[in-house]
Amino acid sequence: MHARRSLLFNKGDIWTKKNNPHFDVTMGSYDGAEVCELVGLFLLNKVKSECKEVELGLYRDDGLGITRGLSGPQTERIRKKLISIFKSNGLKITIDCNLHQVNFLDVTINLKTNKYWPYRKPNDVPLYIHKESNHPPTITKQLPIMIENRISAISCDETEFNKVKEEYNDALKRSGYDHTIRFAKNQRPKYRRKRQVIWFNPPYNAKVSTNIGKAFLQLLNKHFPPTHKYHKIFNRNNVKLSYSCPPNMQSIIYSHNRQVLSKLPQSSVSKDQTESTSTTEEQRLCNCKKPADCPMSGNCLKSAVIYKATVRAEDEAKFYIGATEQTFKKRYPKHKDSIEKEKHKSSTSLSKHVWERKKNGTDFTIKWEILKECLPYRCGTRSCNLCLTEKYLILMADPKLCINKNSDLMQKCRHSNKFKLANVDERCLSTREVGDG
Repeated sequence: MHARRSLLFNKGDIWTKKNNPHFDVTMGSYDGAEVCELVGLFLLNKVKSECKEVELGLYRDDGLGITRGLSGPQTERIRKKLISIFKSNGLKITIDCNLHQVNFLDVTINLKTNKYWPYRKPNDVPLYIHKESNHPPTITKQLPIMIENRISAISCDETEFNKVKEEYNDALKRSGYDHTIRFAKNQRPKYRRKRQVIWFNPPYNAKVSTNIGKAFLQLLNKHFPPTHKYHKIFNRNNVKLSYSCPPNMQSIIYSHNRQVLSKLPQSSVSKDQTESTSTTEEQRLCNCKKPADCPMSGNCLKSAVIYKATVRAEDEAKFYIGATEQTFKKRYPKHKDSIEKEKHKSSTSLSKHVWERKKNGTDFTIKWEILKECLPYRCGTRSCNLCLTEKYLILMADPKLCINKNSDLMQKCRHSNKFKLANVDERCLSTREVGDG
């Protein structure tokens, strides 16, 4: 429950509640919808056990209930009982009773006439993605059909469908579509056995002239023919292709701004401060006693970096690529320990390569450098920028010179483990760190 607490800021002002300064679950939080569903299930269970006269359903913060054969006063008592149930759990609710017609989500339901039809809020004009937008053709092609099926599903008959169809046809024309929606009778979908399908989802871009899907399927047929031992796993029936949409411009700008702001100094420098900015920057990037002893040439305090270790010997020079979320100075002693102590020689590919040099009696030197600075993993994000950048640089490196193993590309991100409740010890919440490979 303590991890649920959040603070809201708007233009430099802190938003607080009247009784409690914290917000338990903020709007737009990563798991807000899941938490809402859990709370709804809990409340439905309470209502079912205490108010058996009403059949109630919830969708997020909207609810719809029905009573059968009850008088007005009896319904009013149920309303007060429901309010007390929600109030006992710290929630406020407004209930309208004795209604025969209601607007619920995007449907209007009438109990007297047994009819239902689409509903939109006043001045709510439908807006859809444009036909010429940079989206996969399958999405733009299926969009009018999906709208047609949805409007038909929430219309009891063709008469109610025809009353609202012009509004949606006009919205489709404004978005560049020439499709005219027509009433489609709702058919029960046929049952289909689910299969284990592997999906390949490359990002779509309309300016790419290469048919990536066709090329991928041709490679699938070439490398996994019917005589191959893995053909049962990788074939045209088990491997499917579907394009994915890249993030929109707003999310790209937001990500770029966050990356730029994360590199700024945490504390501002006063005007009358005598120390120069360059001196402060050097102190922040390195705290070695002698600059000549710094393994990273004055950048040992940088964190969330991809680094490169070049091992030069008499006959060749090979390199190792690694990543660390903590500062390189905290990561460096582990590499040093595996290079100097034989019992730890199998810790990394770098230590194995160095001990092979030692066994052959070859002199070598190791040069460390930073290849790229990345954003550290944030709790709730779907990908780790640090791990993806490391794997990308290993893939693009010369395989004859890079000593990283191929298994490094298949490793799961380790930087999210510290956010799992199962791996957190209450006694070391503030000191727990993530181990790097």
